[in-house]
Amino acid sequence: GAAGSAGGTAHLHVTAVIGTAASATIQIQGSTAAGFSSPVTLGTFTFSGNSTTGIKALVQSLGSGTVHRYVRANVTSMGGATSFNVTIVAGQRGQTY
Repeated sequence: GAAGSAGGTAHLHVTAVIGTAASATIQIQGSTAAGFSSPVTLGTFTFSGNSTTGIKALVQSLGSGTVHRYVRANVTSMGGATSFNVTIVAGQRGQTY
């Protein structure tokens, strides 16, 4: 694939939380290189909760500009949780394959 130039959106589904998360953060990062030598943060998800209150679905805009060819999720804070499971789907606008 190629980089998109019209932004995008990422969707996060938290499916399990072990312990309690207080402002856990996951960044969506993009890069022009597969090795992510200089990643750019496109958006950040923040969520809190435990196994009952932490199960959620969130949407994050990736802006209106470039969404890089390579995209990854980077957990930057567990927020005190022991672990959590998430599913993330990220997409670009304006690309057809």
